[in-house]
Amino acid sequence: MKKILRWIDDQTGLVSDIERFLVYPLPSGISWPQTIGAVILFLLVIQFVTGIFLALYYAPTPDHAYDSIQFIRSVYWGRVALSLHHYTTDAIAFLVGVHILRVFLWGAYKKPRQIVWVIGILLLTITMAFTITGSLLPWDQNGYWATTIRMSLAGSLPIVGHWLKAAILGEPTVGTLTLTRFYAIHVFFLPTILVILLVFHVFQVRVKGITPPWRQVDDEQNVEKPLLFHPDHTVKIMICCAVLFVILMLATLILGFHLTPPANPNLTYPAHTDWYFLYLFELAHLFTGKWEFIGGMVIPGITLLAFILVPYLDHNPERKLARRPISIFLAGSVFVAVTALSLRSLPTIESAPKLTPLQQEGQKLFLDLHCQACHGINGGGGTAGPDLATGGKLTKKTIEEVLLNPTRFNPRSIMPPSQLNQHEIVAMVSFIQSIRPTSTMPSTPQIGPPEPQSHLEEGFMLNHRFEVMKDPQSCAECHQPRFCQACHRNRKPNSHLHHWLRFHAGASAVNPKFCLVCHSRQQCDQCHRKLLHGPYWLRMHRNAAIKNKATCYRCHTPTFCRTCHHGARPPSHQQANFLQIHGKLTATHKCTVCHTPDFCVECHQGARPVSHRAPDFMKRHGKLALSGTLRCSTCHKPSFCQTCHRTNMPHPADWLNRKVLPPIGPVKTAQSPHSAAAMQSPVCANCHVQNFCVNCHGIAMPHPAGWMQSGHEPIALQSPSLCKRCHRPSECMACHQTHKPASHDANWPKTHPTAAKGQEKVCAICHGQNSCDRCHQTPMPHPADWSMTHAKVASFKANSFCFKCHDRQKFCSMCHSKTSP
Repeated sequence: MKKILRWIDDQTGLVSDIERFLVYPLPSGISWPQTIGAVILFLLVIQFVTGIFLALYYAPTPDHAYDSIQFIRSVYWGRVALSLHHYTTDAIAFLVGVHILRVFLWGAYKKPRQIVWVIGILLLTITMAFTITGSLLPWDQNGYWATTIRMSLAGSLPIVGHWLKAAILGEPTVGTLTLTRFYAIHVFFLPTILVILLVFHVFQVRVKGITPPWRQVDDEQNVEKPLLFHPDHTVKIMICCAVLFVILMLATLILGFHLTPPANPNLTYPAHTDWYFLYLFELAHLFTGKWEFIGGMVIPGITLLAFILVPYLDHNPERKLARRPISIFLAGSVFVAVTALSLRSLPTIESAPKLTPLQQEGQKLFLDLHCQACHGINGGGGTAGPDLATGGKLTKKTIEEVLLNPTRFNPRSIMPPSQLNQHEIVAMVSFIQSIRPTSTMPSTPQIGPPEPQSHLEEGFMLNHRFEVMKDPQSCAECHQPRFCQACHRNRKPNSHLHHWLRFHAGASAVNPKFCLVCHSRQQCDQCHRKLLHGPYWLRMHRNAAIKNKATCYRCHTPTFCRTCHHGARPPSHQQANFLQIHGKLTATHKCTVCHTPDFCVECHQGARPVSHRAPDFMKRHGKLALSGTLRCSTCHKPSFCQTCHRTNMPHPADWLNRKVLPPIGPVKTAQSPHSAAAMQSPVCANCHVQNFCVNCHGIAMPHPAGWMQSGHEPIALQSPSLCKRCHRPSECMACHQTHKPASHDANWPKTHPTAAKGQEKVCAICHGQNSCDRCHQTPMPHPADWSMTHAKVASFKANSFCFKCHDRQKFCSMCHSKTSP
C-alpha cells in the first residue's frame, strides 16, 4: 500500500498535500464534541452517493414520479438506497442543530471565526432548502400538500408574496412546472452552492484552526497543542462515522421507507411536516388569517438574520458560559421556544392507530388470506384491487356484503367469496374500518421462497400478461394452468375480449406456448373436433367451408380467404378466360363461400358483366331474373331493384289479389297491390309496353283524364265484365248515389223499363242482381207467365204499386174491357 501511495505522490503530489492538510496541531481539550462537523460531512457524502443512484431511475414528471419511486423500491439495493437517503436527511438535520448549538456554547463564532459561523448558518439554510425541495419529489399526498401549505405561507407575504410564490412554483398551484423546478433545484442548483460553501467552510476551519474550549479570544496563542488532527482526531471521527452508519443501516433495514398515496389535488390530505420543521408550522398557526405570514415568514426570517449577525453583535471576548449571561439567556430562550413549539405540534401528527384485540385478529386474517396480494394500504401491497386507505370510508354492512358476495358491486371482480365464519367476518370488518389515510401495510414474515423480481414491480398484476408473452415457460416453473383459471374464470384477460374467437387462431399460431400457459390442448379440440385443421386441411377446407360456413365465421372473417386466394386461387379461378366466363359460373359455384356481396362492386362499378352489356338488357332483365338465368343476388341487394321500380321486385305472390287499401279520394275501394302502385307511382311503363295492360284489362290503363265524367259509362254499358275485373258493384253505388249517370235524367223512372229491357246485366253492374225487386215489390222484369198470374198482385186501387210504372186508365184497358172485373 505504501508503494502505491508513493507512486501516486510521485506522479501527482496529492498524498503529500493531503498529509500537510490533515496533519496539523490541535489545542488541548479537543475531543468528541468537535467530531460533529466531520460526521456531517460524512453524511453529506452518503447523500451525494445515494442521490446519484436515485437520479438514475427517477422521472421528474407528475405522471411517472410516484411510479419511479415505487420502481426504485423493486430494484436491487434500491430500497436500501431510498431508505438510507431518507434517514440520512433526518440525521443531518439533527446533527446540524447540535453542531450549531455546540459552536454557540463554545463561543466558536467569535473573532477571528465570524465568517466560519456565517457560512455555517448559510449551510443550515441550504440544508433546509434540500429537505423542502426533496419532500415533493416522491409526488405523494404528504409531500404535495406539505408543499402546498409552505407555498401558501410564502404567498401570504404582503406586496412581494404573490411574486415570490409564482417564482417558486412557476404556475398558480403545485403542478408539473413546480416538480420540474424543485427537481432541478434539488439536484443541480443546491448541490453546487453546497459544495462551494462547504469547501470554503472547511478551508476556513483549517486555516483558523479549531476553537480551544473555554478560552478568551485573545488567549488562543498561549494554548498548548499536544495533539494532531491526524491521526489523533481522525480516529475519533471514523469511530463516530462507523457507529452512525450502523445505526442508519439498522433504521433502513428495519423501518424502511413508506410513501403516502399518490398526489391527488382533488383529495385533501392531512399532511404533516418533518419533525425538524414542526416548530415553524406551529409558529405559523399562532397567527391566524391575514397575519399568518408573521409567524410563517417574518419571525423565522428575523431569527435567521439575527443568527447571521451574532458574531458582529456580541463583542464579549469571553467564551466561558458563566461570563456570557445575555447571549446564553437569548440562546436558551430560542432553544426553549423551538422545543416547546415542536412538542405542542406533536399531537397534530396522526400516528398509526392502536388496534384492539378484535382488530388485531382481523389483521391476522387479512394477512393469512393474502389479501395484500390484491389490496394495498397507502401504496403498500397489490394494485389489482382498490387501496383500502384511499378508497373511501365504507359502512360495516357494505364491507360484509363485499366479503360474502364480491360480484354484487362489480360483476367482473376476481375476488373469491369469503369462507369465514361470523366471528371472523366481524374481526375482518373491524380491521378494515380501522384503516386510515395515514395507515401503512402491516409487515409479514417471509414464508417460502421469495417472489421473483418481476413480481415486485409496481402494477405487476396489470402487466403480468406481458411477462407471460415474453417467456411463458418461466411461469410454468411455479404455476399450473389452473392457477390462472382461479382469477380468469370470472374475468377474462384483456386480450380475450372484442372478437377474440376470430383472432385467437393467429395469436396461437405465432406462439403456441403462450396459450398453453393457461389452456390445455383438449380445450382446442372441444371446439375444433368438427373442423380439425390437420395436415390435409388445405385440400379439404373447401368442402368443409361450403357445409359449415357459419362455423368458419366464428373464427375467420369473410375476407380471410383472400389472404391465400389472392396468390393461390381455386381451380375454377385458374382458367385463362376466367374473368370473361365467371358470370356464367355463378350458377354452378357458390361464390359467397369466399366473397362478400361487396366484392363484385369493386370491379363492376366501372366494368359491367357481359350479360349486362346487351343493348336491350334493361327491357329483358326482368325475364332473365325470373327465369333464373341471372343470379342477381350475387351482386345486388333486394333493395337495389326499388331504386328504379319503386316497389318490391319481383312482384310478390299477392300482387293481383284485391284487398282493402287506404281510400283514394272520397271513395273507399278494394284494390290489388299492383293497381295501388300503378295509381300512386305510375312507373309501370319502365318495364311494360303500352299494350301490356290492355292484354288483361281489355282497355288502356290507367284510365285517361276525364274517364269518370264521360269515358267509363259507355264501356260499362258495352262490356260490363271488364269493369268487374277490378271493381265491385258497391264501388259504383258509392259514387252514383250523388253523381247519377247521364242516362238517368228526370224521365228516367218512366223510361228505364224500356232502356233496361234486355240490358239487365248492365243494370246489375251498379244495382246488383234482383235490385228491381226492392222497388217494384215483384220480380222484374215480369216472368213469361206474368199475364196469367198478375191478377194475384194487381190492384185497381190508386196506391197500387202497379201504377208506379203503368197508366191506370189506359194500360189495363188495353187487355181488359171496361166491364171486366
